[in-house]
Amino acid sequence: MFKRICIILIAGVAGGFILGINRLPSITQFAQAQTEDKEPAVKPIEVGNKICPVSGQEIKKEEVYQVEYEGKIYNLCCKMCLKDFKKDPQKYIEKLEKLEEEEKGEHHHEEGGDPEKT
Repeated sequence: MFKRICIILIAGVAGGFILGINRLPSITQFAQAQTEDKEPAVKPIEVGNKICPVSGQEIKKEEVYQVEYEGKIYNLCCKMCLKDFKKDPQKYIEKLEKLEEEEKGEHHHEEGGDPEKT
C-alpha cells in the first residue's frame, strides 16, 4: 500500500513537472526580456588626464593605457599601473584629482607670478 502511494505521488510530481516545462518561456523569449529591461548604453566619458594617477608621471600619447571605471575612461602610463589601478580605483582617482589641482596651481604661478608680490 505504501509503495503504491509513493508511486502515485512520484508520477503526479513528474507529470506536473513535465506540464510545467511546456509553460516556461523559450530561451529567445528570455533573451528578449533581458534586453528590453536594460537601459540604452551610455558612452563612457574620457577624463583626458595627462598625468598617470598611479605613478604621477606624464603620459606619452604613443604609450597610453586606458581603463574604464564608473562610466569614465582614465589614462595610465603603463601596463603595471593598469594592474594597480584596478586593485583600488578610488584611491588613484582621488590621487589624480590632487595631482591636477597641484598642476593648476603651478601653472597659475608660472603665468601670472606670485599674486602676493604684485
